[in-house]
Amino acid sequence: MSESPEHDEDFVRLIKDLPFDDAPSRVHRETLHRDVMSRYDRVQAKTTDSHGEFQVPPKRMFLRASLRWAIIAVVCVLGIFVWLMIPGSQTPELAFRRLAIAVADARTAQFQIDLTQETRAEHIVRALFQAPGRFRQEKSQDNEFTVTIVDEPAAKQITLFPATRTAVVSVPDVSAERTVADDFFQLRDFLSRNRDLNSSSFRRVGTRQIDGRAAIGFVADTKFGECTLWGDARTGNPLRIELVQQTKRRRTTMRKFELNIVLEESLFELAPPEGYKVNVADDPEKAAP
Repeated sequence: MSESPEHDEDFVRLIKDLPFDDAPSRVHRETLHRDVMSRYDRVQAKTTDSHGEFQVPPKRMFLRASLRWAIIAVVCVLGIFVWLMIPGSQTPELAFRRLAIAVADARTAQFQIDLTQETRAEHIVRALFQAPGRFRQEKSQDNEFTVTIVDEPAAKQITLFPATRTAVVSVPDVSAERTVADDFFQLRDFLSRNRDLNSSSFRRVGTRQIDGRAAIGFVADTKFGECTLWGDARTGNPLRIELVQQTKRRRTTMRKFELNIVLEESLFELAPPEGYKVNVADDPEKAAP
C-alpha cells in the first residue's frame, strides 16, 4: 500500500469496478468436463480396433506368443519324461534295448551273486568285472574266504586262499564246468548281438518291485540256460539277472549292480601276492589246500 490513504481507497474502488467473475460457475464446470472427456476418448481410440477391442502393443504380443510356445515345449518335455520313466509307459522294445545296452556296454561292474547247485548253496560276497574280459569274485563259504581272478583275453586264472597264504595258478578249461565268470561273459556277448527285443529270443514277463524299485522283466531260453533279466524301469540298469540250468540243477542270481564305477587295476592282478605258496594246476578246486 502507498502512504496516502486516499490513493489506496481509489485503487480498491478501481479493482472492484473491473468486469472480473471469479465465482464458481456450473456452466464452466460442465464445459471443462466435456473437454476432458473428449480428449480421453480421442486417446483411447488410438489403442482399440474397429470393433472396440483392446489391442495389445506389438512388443507385448510377441512376449505373449513366446510364453505360450515355451509352455507348450515344457509340456511336451514332461510328457516324454513320463513316457520314458514311468513303468508301463514305454514300449517293451525300448525297455529291453536300454537294459541290453546297459549290460553289454558296461566298462566296469560290481554286483553280488547267489549260487545254488543241487542242494549246495554258495554266497559270493562281491563280483567285479572290467572290460573286455577280466573278472574277480570274492567268496565266503564254510568259514573260508577265497578270491578268484580270471583274465579271459590272457587265458589265465588265479585263486587265492588267504587263510593258508596259498595261490593256485591255472589255465581256464573251456571243457570244464561253467563258472560265474563264464556266465557273465556269455551274457554280455549274447546281449551285445541281440539288443532288439524282436530279433532276440527274449519275451516280456511283466513288472515287479525289486529292492524298492519298479522293474521290467524279460525271459529267454539260451544256450547257457534260462535267463531272466530285470531292469530298472527308470534308468534301464540291471537290478537282477537269473540264470537257471535245469540239467545241472544250478541257479545263479546276480543282483545289487553298480555299473561303470572306478575299479583299481590291482584288483585284477594275476601275480601271486608276496609270501604266498604257488601251486600250478588245471583245476583250482583239486589243487586247493
